[in-house]
Amino acid sequence: MPTITYASLRSVVREVSIGAAWFPIIVFTIHVVVAKGFDAYRWFPPLDIPMHVIGGVAIAYFVWCTVAVAERHNVITTIDDALRIVLVLALVTTATVFWEFAEWISDHTIGTHAQGGLDDTLFDMLCGIIGGGVYALLRVFRTKGN
Repeated sequence: MPTITYASLRSVVREVSIGAAWFPIIVFTIHVVVAKGFDAYRWFPPLDIPMHVIGGVAIAYFVWCTVAVAERHNVITTIDDALRIVLVLALVTTATVFWEFAEWISDHTIGTHAQGGLDDTLFDMLCGIIGGGVYALLRVFRTKGN
C-alpha cells in the first residue's frame, strides 16, 4: 500500500525535477529561441510539425518518468502498461490543449500570430498526441524486450 508523506513527495519532486523535467524545458527553450530569436516559423512554417511531435515526446517522457519515480518512492502502486499508456496519452493530450489555449490567448491579447486557424490548431494537437503515443508505445515494447 502506498504511503504518502511529505518526505516522499519531496523526494519525488526533487528526483523528477532533476531526472525528467530537463527534456520539456529544453524543448520549450529551443521553441522560444527558434520562434523569437530567429523568427524561423515565419521563414519555414513546416518546422512547426516536428516541434509539436517532439513536444509530445517530451511531455510523455516527463509523465512516464514521474510515474516511475512515484512508484519507486511508494507514493503510488505499480500500474500496468495499459493504464500507463492511457495516463501518458491523457496528460499529453491535456498539455496540447493548454499549449493551444496559450497560443490563442497570446494571439488575442498581445497580437502574436501563433495559430493559423482551426486546421492548424487541430493538426498541431494531433502531432503532439502522436509524439506522445509513439513514445509510450516504444517504452512499453522496450520494457517488454528486456
